Amino acid sequence: MRRPKRAWDAETLLRSQTLLDVTAGRKTSKEAAQALGVSRKTWHAWQRRGLEAMLEGMSRRPPGRRAAPEDREKEALRRRITELEAKVSELERSLRILRAAGLPGPRRTGGVKKKRKGRRRR
Repeated sequence: MRRPKRAWDAETLLRSQTLLDVTAGRKTSKEAAQALGVSRKTWHAWQRRGLEAMLEGMSRRPPGRRAAPEDREKEALRRRITELEAKVSELERSLRILRAAGLPGPRRTGGVKKKRKGRRRR
């Protein structure tokens, strides 16, 4: 199914035509900025943005549909797992260096106690 054509407002069409005129050499950047009533700095920002969008639109894309968006919560959890795995790797690396240097590693704190299986001794 084709997307419906987008209706562009007059201001956007004027900016686009001005961009094409400057690119083709029919106008200067200074003339374009004056015609649109903006500073040259603003014009150059629009020009850069417009040319980047044109290049993006003309670039090759992989065939077929885009993948369906993932669940945001799952993505957030995956990112968190990646962060934590990197942190664990860094800490393990630091611990190996400390042990290789003969220095004591970090002291163990109380932490989580293991549950005992079976009967309790009295």
